[in-house]
Amino acid sequence: MKIYWKIFVGCLVILGVMSSCKDDNEGGASHGVEMMITGFTPEQGYSSNEVTITGKNFGTEENRGEVYFNETAATEYVSYTDTEIKVKVPMGASTGRISVLKDGNYAFSEKEFTYLEGATLESLSATSSYIGDEITIKGKDFFEVEPANVKVYFGDAVTTATSVTDTEIKVNVPEDVSAGEVNVSVEFVGYQIISGLVFNVITNPQITAVAPVSGLAGNDVTITGQNFYGSDENLGNVHVFFDDYEAVVTSVNSGQIKVQSPVPDAYVSNGYLDINKVTVKYDGREDLVLGDGSASIYQIQLPKVTSVSPVSLGIGDELTIKGENFYEPSKDNLNIHVYVGGNEIDQQSLTASTSEIKFTVPEGVTTGSNIEVYVKFDTPISGKSYSTESKAIEIKASAWSKYLFIKDCDTFTSGLKLCEYSKENESNSSKYLLREVTDPVNMSPGSDYDYSQVKTFAIWDLKSDGYTVFKIEIQSEDSYWLEFDATSPKHVKVYAAYGTNGIDFGTDSEPVDVFSATGSSGYSTYKSKSLSLGLLSAGTYYIKVKFSDDNGGCIRNLKITNTEPASEE
Repeated sequence: MKIYWKIFVGCLVILGVMSSCKDDNEGGASHGVEMMITGFTPEQGYSSNEVTITGKNFGTEENRGEVYFNETAATEYVSYTDTEIKVKVPMGASTGRISVLKDGNYAFSEKEFTYLEGATLESLSATSSYIGDEITIKGKDFFEVEPANVKVYFGDAVTTATSVTDTEIKVNVPEDVSAGEVNVSVEFVGYQIISGLVFNVITNPQITAVAPVSGLAGNDVTITGQNFYGSDENLGNVHVFFDDYEAVVTSVNSGQIKVQSPVPDAYVSNGYLDINKVTVKYDGREDLVLGDGSASIYQIQLPKVTSVSPVSLGIGDELTIKGENFYEPSKDNLNIHVYVGGNEIDQQSLTASTSEIKFTVPEGVTTGSNIEVYVKFDTPISGKSYSTESKAIEIKASAWSKYLFIKDCDTFTSGLKLCEYSKENESNSSKYLLREVTDPVNMSPGSDYDYSQVKTFAIWDLKSDGYTVFKIEIQSEDSYWLEFDATSPKHVKVYAAYGTNGIDFGTDSEPVDVFSATGSSGYSTYKSKSLSLGLLSAGTYYIKVKFSDDNGGCIRNLKITNTEPASEE
């Protein structure tokens, strides 16, 4: 036993080989000085309880001796005089006599001090955390006292428990604690103070910077700082706002929070959002804020259409959309959606860059005036898109095809019906005669067909009292012409008029002379002719064609066009 070994060694040194030790109860002396313990109070206690030892020849504070509770040395002295020592019961003591050893002198108490085991500390629920966080101190045999009577020390900072059981004490890390490692001790007021645990205090987190300082909506942004809460395992507890717009958090560690910048739900006219404040919100914790709201610290850039050209075009024409901050096209342009009059353009037909999108207006889109064109971009944030402002253009339905070839015909002379006479030299040929030359051909966009070779109906020797009516559909308002090839051995004039029911027609157009002056018959040479029908709005029309007299002649390749014909030959 350590204390007795020290006393034994002291006896040998002081008294020499021939000396002997006195009775332990009386103590020992060197150089004629005898140290004695006459009593102590209280006679029992817990670790950290104060015990007063009385006696004589203990020495002074400057040259004090060592106090032992059985074999455990005391470490905390309250006061020390020659006749009285006030000391605290050390942790881990045991029941036994109290002894004092000084300069070879020793003394033992006559009675034993009864050591009460009391409470013990075992562990902390977290070995490091932030100011204000709740920590659970675990142990055993905690005293049944009110939380207000349990003081918890984090170094020099003290706070009271929030709840106490016989095995757990809950407490919040105090505001005035110093950062770094501190000793944790617990005082059960009026009973015991216990210690032995170490806790690392982390200073509260803060944001120091945002980088980059601008970028497209949905792009990656890194928020740097220190002591951020959370990790990748609990991203759902971290929320980041750029002003009032919530970003998407992708990664969190103690020094960085990575997000995708917000995408506004509505169109922003100037093409960007200046962000004056970045806020990090945690579930159950205080917000972290960068920026005071007075100056921009980040700019969210947004796609903006600056022009659409041309503003009037037809099916098959190329449309160019120019702008700023367009997203980089993905493979096959799958992140770009262009809408024309509510119809989405095939993404693979687009030619796209970060400032321009080009495409050919396809067949089937909505035609007319004030057709809205806009672009919707899929952002880097899954399921989140942004649409630009719409621009109005005019799309002409027939502009993709140079001509609307006439095929369907109705006749309204002498009660005859549709194409009853379609061969030459048939009866009633003095009235009129129709001859079908060829079937209609493919007139879809992009067709390579040679339009000049297309023939529809030929009208031969139509008499002055007869006429032929063609039914057509106009899909968009425009100026239209009746164009045809004509021949006649004499100066025969051709007129045209139009109506909406095939019976009532408006004023005849100015006539054209179809005289070819070729040979006796005049049927071998054809010349291109045209008659203006004027401005026609969308709808169904009946075009009436008639000759001025009975001198004979032929017109063929009849067609309707919204492209003004070239000068006649």
